[in-house]
Amino acid sequence: MPLPDFSIFGERVSPRLELNPTWDDLIEIKEEGKVLEIKYGDRRFNSAPQDKYLRRDLTWLILSVLERARESQGQFLVHASSIEKNGRGAVFFGQTHAGKTSLAAVLAFRYGCNVIGTEHTLLGRGGVEGGTHWMEVSRGLKQFIPELPVDDPIGQDIWGRENRDAIDLALFNKHKSSAPLSLLVYVSVVHGTENLNLTVSEWSARKTRVLLGEWMRWMIQGSQTYLHNCRRQLPSLDTLEISEKRMALVDEWIKEGKRVLFLKGTADDIAKEVLERL
Repeated sequence: MPLPDFSIFGERVSPRLELNPTWDDLIEIKEEGKVLEIKYGDRRFNSAPQDKYLRRDLTWLILSVLERARESQGQFLVHASSIEKNGRGAVFFGQTHAGKTSLAAVLAFRYGCNVIGTEHTLLGRGGVEGGTHWMEVSRGLKQFIPELPVDDPIGQDIWGRENRDAIDLALFNKHKSSAPLSLLVYVSVVHGTENLNLTVSEWSARKTRVLLGEWMRWMIQGSQTYLHNCRRQLPSLDTLEISEKRMALVDEWIKEGKRVLFLKGTADDIAKEVLERL
C-alpha cells in the first residue's frame, strides 16, 4: 500500500506499508535510508476506517526513526511550544492542557512574536532549532483571544471536535524556524479569571536540571510506547550515550545561567512577563 511522503521538520520520509487486518497489533519495520518498509496489523480495521488509527501510529513510527537520527546529533524533540522575539527564543513546558498553545497564540497575534513550535519543539546546541508552522487550536479560545484568525465556534459545545481548527502560521508571517534559547518557562495558564495575581518563581539549578532532563526524556519514552499493545517495539532510543548527550546539553544551559521560570496566571499576564524577560 503506497502512502504519501511525510515531511517532519523539513525531513521527508517515504513509507511503504503492508496492512493485514487479521493480525493482532503487529509491527515490523525495515529501515533503508529514509524509506520505511512497514508491516502493520490491527483487527479494528475490520470495523473502523483504516486511517482512523493508522495515521497516528505511522506518525509515531516515523517520529521514532527520525528521533534516533536527531539524538545522535544532539537534538531532542520535546513536548513544548516556543516563540521568537527580536532574535531571542522562549520555550514553554507544562502539563497537557496547561495552555502552551494558547500562550503562543497570544504572543503571536497580540504581541507580534513569531511561533517556532506549537505542540513540539526541537532543542539542541543552537537553542530552539525547529518546530512546526501549523497551530492546532480550539475555536473556543476566541472568547479569550479575539485576535485568533479562526471562525467563531459553532454549536453548543464550543470546545468540541467540530470546533478544532488549524492555523498556518506561515501565511500570517508568524512562523520562525529557529532562535537562540533565552528563556525556559513552565506555564500554567488560567482562562477567564479576573483579579488573579500572576505567580512567578524561579527554580533552582538542581530542580531545573532534574525536570528538564525528565521533560526531554519524556518525548523519547512517548515515541517508544506500545502502539495498541503491539508485540514489537523499535530499538530503544534512550541509550546511555543519548542520556549523556541530553544531560550535557542541560548542564550547558545551567552553566550559562538559565533556570526554569514558573509562571501561573492568565495568558495575557504570562505573555507580558515573558516579553519583559526576553
